[in-house]
Amino acid sequence: MSEPATSAGAPDRPGHDLLSALPDACILLDRAQRVVDLNAPAAALLNVELRAARHQAVWDLLPEWLASPAGPELTHAVQHGQAADVEVHDTARGRRLQVRVFARHDGTGLLCREVTPRSRDGASALLTRHASDLLSVHLPDGRLTYQSLTPAAVAVLGYQADELIGRAAHELIHPDDLRTTTYEALPDQPGARRYTYRIRRKDGTYLWLETTTHALKGPDGAVTGILASSRDVTERQQVGALQRRNESLQAETDALAVFASFTRMVGVESDPLALARHAVETLAQAFVQGSAAYFEPDGDRWRAVAWAGPLTPQAVAYIQAGLPFRHLTPDAEGHAQFFEGWPQTEPELVGLLPDLRAVAVAPLRRGPGTVGLLTAGLTHRPTWSGRDRAMFNAVAQGLSLADERSRLTRELLTQRAELQARTDAMEGFAELARDLAFETDVLAVIRRAQQIVLGMLPPGVALYYEPEDTRWRVKVQVGSLNNETLQRTVDAGLSLEGTGNLWIPWQSGEAYYQDSYAPDTDGLADQTGNIGSTATVPVVVDGRPRGVLAVALFDHRAWSPTDRIILDTAVRHLSLALERAHVAGAMDAQREQLVAANEGLEAFSYSVSHDLRAPLRHIQGFLGILRRAVVAGDAAKVDSALGVVDQAAARMNVLIDALLNFSYVSRNTLARDPVDLTVLVQAVRTELPPSQEHRIQWTVEALPTVRGDATLLGQVMGNLIHNAVKYSGTRPHPAVTVRAERQPGADVIVVSDNGVGFDPQYQHKLFGVFQRLHRQDEFEGTGIGLATVRRIIQRHGGQVWATSVPGEGATFSFSLPREEPALSRPPRE
Repeated sequence: MSEPATSAGAPDRPGHDLLSALPDACILLDRAQRVVDLNAPAAALLNVELRAARHQAVWDLLPEWLASPAGPELTHAVQHGQAADVEVHDTARGRRLQVRVFARHDGTGLLCREVTPRSRDGASALLTRHASDLLSVHLPDGRLTYQSLTPAAVAVLGYQADELIGRAAHELIHPDDLRTTTYEALPDQPGARRYTYRIRRKDGTYLWLETTTHALKGPDGAVTGILASSRDVTERQQVGALQRRNESLQAETDALAVFASFTRMVGVESDPLALARHAVETLAQAFVQGSAAYFEPDGDRWRAVAWAGPLTPQAVAYIQAGLPFRHLTPDAEGHAQFFEGWPQTEPELVGLLPDLRAVAVAPLRRGPGTVGLLTAGLTHRPTWSGRDRAMFNAVAQGLSLADERSRLTRELLTQRAELQARTDAMEGFAELARDLAFETDVLAVIRRAQQIVLGMLPPGVALYYEPEDTRWRVKVQVGSLNNETLQRTVDAGLSLEGTGNLWIPWQSGEAYYQDSYAPDTDGLADQTGNIGSTATVPVVVDGRPRGVLAVALFDHRAWSPTDRIILDTAVRHLSLALERAHVAGAMDAQREQLVAANEGLEAFSYSVSHDLRAPLRHIQGFLGILRRAVVAGDAAKVDSALGVVDQAAARMNVLIDALLNFSYVSRNTLARDPVDLTVLVQAVRTELPPSQEHRIQWTVEALPTVRGDATLLGQVMGNLIHNAVKYSGTRPHPAVTVRAERQPGADVIVVSDNGVGFDPQYQHKLFGVFQRLHRQDEFEGTGIGLATVRRIIQRHGGQVWATSVPGEGATFSFSLPREEPALSRPPRE
């Protein structure tokens, strides 16, 4: 418990109120060891009146304490203002007291509690605990207006006491925590209440407090105030967050272990029902508070034959009896469906599954028909995350693959050659599945899949294509085309719609096989004489085609069911790898955003502590000059000082506006619309004064239309062009060039000038907040424009950089990822 803040004279009213609120005896002493103030429990302990005890020497009131064994230690601590805990045997009053000595700014204090032998240790611990508490008294006004605080509370919050007294605590509590700190009802609630919340310190940072509140009542029983006893639990909260993160990671690890177990089961189990049971168990364990079931058709109903998860006996009986076909309609093309906000239309479902919030359904197909449905449900949230979708798709695909393998195994028992090929293929893809758990290079996974496919087939070549602009580009090739002319054509890119072997599966979403390759399919009849047969399979990621896996054999071959299964398996694993890479990329993007946000926070802290102080120092210094000038009656100096103060205040306002703009671009929702950069450049030029705009020699080349936030990209172009105009303005013939470069996957925009340039050794400072490479009297500016440019471009997924030769100008460039035109059909629902 921290000592109440009082002066050495008569006790101040708020401090005395706080002292009076303490349940234990408390005596405040000045440096001469005289009583400054005390509360009612202390007066009762001394058996004196409150007023009579004040200003008396404490040892005159407590001579028996000096005579006790603890007397020397006690008097030494009081005399030297040192903290101490002693046990005093008060023989005159027949009591044993636990006494804590604490230092004050102008004396010491004694906090006393009577203890019995049995409670002595507990009382000591209680005193120790309360010694670190932060105490404050508030008005019962619903906003918790501060009346008084202990110095410990003031020190932790970073304010002066007079900055807080009269201010509402609700102004400092984090907005997200206000609803959990329901102080408004305190006067009507008996007993203490405990709250944990975040509160803002003076430096803008937040700390976690755990506060226990008590209502203070007057003689008439009316609530006159609220006593809040708080302690800093920031470290505890951080540890708790870390523990929750560890628990989440452990759950993720457990889910992956379960999925690995299922993958192994897929490789060895041939019983369809056993596979279905393992699939639903895998999903139930992978999804927190999730359930799963596998249905088979029976007449006009889907009947559950396997289930797992927190289902009531009534719900199990209902799904065993069967759901009408209208409740579970599989996708016509065999793809998984994800429903968010499950439409429970039947009264039975509403009653038996009231907490079901999201459902996934994947059909198990054999030939043209659907022989089963794998389902999963979530109760803790109404949406499917990317990880959950990938897990469900993987299990569904694994179940489908295992079921197909089981069927083929039964059909091929008499065909040993086919069985061996099948076994080899499964072993290869089992190895590929294991690689997926460790390999982060997607192209390496694709290459491994191609190697496995070619290992199961006669001599040939495997290529993986993705569309870029209006052409098909090879991303990975295994094997040789044995034709240099054809290889050069393939390397240069194939026509998007003119290459039928790639365009047909891309558009249809189905594999395209040619037992005998038709040369006119791709318009390459004069180059493909050595190609015998082809197979091309679309690689689908998150319901959309991503690329096409093509296999060309040098001999004619009738593609067998086993061949097709090998290719289908390869593509399924590639889809899983690409989905996993997409999730990893999203996580990397989130990490980059977090890093950028932290950098912004560090820059903001620096600016507040450094750059914003400069105008404040000017204001403070010239206010002193102004004060002396007013006393001296020097009107000229008064006017000059006021001018400097006005300029400093205006400068501070500019800096604050720049910081607010930087904060806006860091947290505002990012639009993704088509943005014509040429229009943005024209708008910036229009904003320039005509005399300045006409003086510049402009070179504006053709600029692309990109996808992004038009307002923010307008700020980027405005900052870069205004800088180019500003720093080239000292040249007799200023010139500004704006152009674009098309690079793989991105557009690069370049703004250059022939101005003063900058020293390349300070290039690392260019894009920091309030970092300037030129003096303010040379070129105006806030030093935050380029930091804003970098933050906007980072949020668009691009990069920004600059080059310069001092005295010859500067070139600023930024890249924006280029989104390819939509080539595929809409994603399947």
